[in-house]
Amino acid sequence: MQVVEVLTESLTLKETPIPTKVARLMLVSDVLHNSSAPVKNASAYRTGFEARLPDIMESFNDLYRNITGRITAEALKVCLGHFFIKLLKS
Repeated sequence: MQVVEVLTESLTLKETPIPTKVARLMLVSDVLHNSSAPVKNASAYRTGFEARLPDIMESFNDLYRNITGRITAEALKVCLGHFFIKLLKS
């Protein structure tokens, strides 16, 4: 799916700014939440992202480890925590 590919690419590129990555990660969260809707092929988004989430999370891990500012690192950690909470609820 093109949506999954585009978002995955953006989330794994080192050049993508942190605020953009966080905003797009929240978009992924919303897509995953809505993929359970009773709409034809909606579940394909969940399947697509499930296959790519390990690469996305590895990219965020690298990003987190290379952040020099403590406040920025903490803010990223909080955003990732919110992502996982929403993911577990969907």
